Amino acid sequence: MQTPVRHVAHITECLAGGTLAVLRQLTGELAMSHVRQTLLFCRRPDTPLDVDLLFPPSVRLVELRPARGVHFEFVSDMVRALRLLMSADPPDIVHLHSSKAGFVGRLALRALDSSRGTRTRMLYSPHGLAFLNPCRPWASAAYWALEACAGMVDCQPVACGASEARALDSVSRRPAMVLENPVDPVFFTIERREPQRPLVLTAGRVCEQKAPEIFAELSVRVRLEVEDAQFVWVGAGDPQREAMLRAVGVEVTGWLPQEQVLERLAGATAYVQTSRWEGLPISVLQAMAVGLPCLVLDAVGNRDAIEHNATGLIAWNTDELEMYLTMLLASAPLRERLGASGRAEARERFSRARFRAGLMDLYGVRALGAASRLRTTASPATIG
Repeated sequence: MQTPVRHVAHITECLAGGTLAVLRQLTGELAMSHVRQTLLFCRRPDTPLDVDLLFPPSVRLVELRPARGVHFEFVSDMVRALRLLMSADPPDIVHLHSSKAGFVGRLALRALDSSRGTRTRMLYSPHGLAFLNPCRPWASAAYWALEACAGMVDCQPVACGASEARALDSVSRRPAMVLENPVDPVFFTIERREPQRPLVLTAGRVCEQKAPEIFAELSVRVRLEVEDAQFVWVGAGDPQREAMLRAVGVEVTGWLPQEQVLERLAGATAYVQTSRWEGLPISVLQAMAVGLPCLVLDAVGNRDAIEHNATGLIAWNTDELEMYLTMLLASAPLRERLGASGRAEARERFSRARFRAGLMDLYGVRALGAASRLRTTASPATIG
């Protein structure tokens, strides 16, 4: 029997997008198990204004100044908040979410532990490793060095996919656990309808990671063959990249409430993910849950969500993206097969029940039996 977990602190500088979606599910499950929680966070432009209403009332939210520029204010705020938290109401577990919080939090907590003679149990979930960016080799090398430095701290890495786990293994020199992201159950209740005109959808922040220029090029290529095809990007981000998308005829919706996202997914023909790297992309999992056939670019995270030609399609480059998307738009039976198998896969792998079981094992909220879901073999350990 493990020591009871009564209080968990979550820390992130990125309370938006997929990280926000996972934290909502995570805190909700722990709240139902009567675990007290504190959330230290920063706002981003895409953080909902009413973010405090998205969490259970029992979760105490502490807002820090945004992580901008050289991050002096963010680091100062986090160190001060951690010092106060550890002295006034020390948590049983501190779970660090995203790269910047992971780096600062690991070093700050170990320094506090050394001064206090304590040993805080830490978990670290990057939700997408910054050093995987192939477009900025020097910046990626710097991020890798920072991860390696923080990886010397005794902290359990927790990946959301097998590819991310292997990357974490290599930099932290300790086995990463895998807790796959869940999908909000409401996405499984949606019934798809085929639109009159082909509609290709993607979702997320318009930024370098998501490769909007690839989506833009794909839209131009495919419309040379399928003239009435529509391309829609659900989200917002860099103004110049948004302008580039609109210039080639892609609709950029801005950030939408969940009910409107559901409506867009339900009325689309296919979902495409062109991102260069991910943790485990929530938007792809949501599209799978709705039964929308998915086409993704082969990359960390993307490849963990989809099995090629079984639960979706994986392309190696823009030429293959064009080929596979043209096939999808031309073949209703192919869309139906991939959409149905993708939805069944999402219901099995990304359900709330499976996420809850893995989460309880990870945190030790209930006893770990002999048939534990944690694997400690040479391959990444998997929870759930």
